[in-house]
Amino acid sequence: MSIELPKVHPALAVRYDGNVSKADNRDSSASERTVITQRKLPVQQENAIGRDAYLVVIYGEDLGRRIALGENAIEAGRSTNCGIPVDQESVSRHHARIWWTGSGYKVKDLGSTNGTYVNDALITEVDLNDGDQIKIGRTILKFMYGGNIEASYHEEIYRMMTFDGLTQIYNKRYFHETLEREISRSRRYNRELGLVLFDIDHFKQKNDTFGHLAGDSILKDLSGVVRAKLGVTQ
Repeated sequence: MSIELPKVHPALAVRYDGNVSKADNRDSSASERTVITQRKLPVQQENAIGRDAYLVVIYGEDLGRRIALGENAIEAGRSTNCGIPVDQESVSRHHARIWWTGSGYKVKDLGSTNGTYVNDALITEVDLNDGDQIKIGRTILKFMYGGNIEASYHEEIYRMMTFDGLTQIYNKRYFHETLEREISRSRRYNRELGLVLFDIDHFKQKNDTFGHLAGDSILKDLSGVVRAKLGVTQ
């Protein structure tokens, strides 16, 4: 009789033998025997053990959505057949593909009209590293890879509550919270408080003429200039 023990790591096969027959070429005097044998897994399955990976939408529709990645390829695009549907005019029907190579994940542009970007660089095909940001149309997805995926996910959710995914600067919610705190502090200590406001001239015209992708680029570049002038590193 052979009994498979439950909850055994897939790399180990444990078998319990009782009433061993003479045909087993073993000592038939032993009434019970436990045999542990090593079972070799395919290389791809071995590498995949404990290697979780997700994409998190940090800018665009479905903000905060988490997309689990596996060994099967997944495509992003405007087509309803895509595992990552992105319904935007600037996105091609089959825009980009992400897949497991056996040792890591890759992303490939599928000949899209407006291109696929990883960390603001236009790519054809590239390896993905933990923390990489993939831009497809106006949507930005963050690639998270490795052990404590839950902690990383919740950390990113908290970050999205205070940071804008496109410009990587503090958002309106953080501004109001900080402004209220600083006004209270100014009154308490009788200190002066300064506030600088500025506008982008003819920004709507740029959006209407060149499209929202161009408008996004203007906002991101301007934010980078302001951060550099203020000496902000994050």
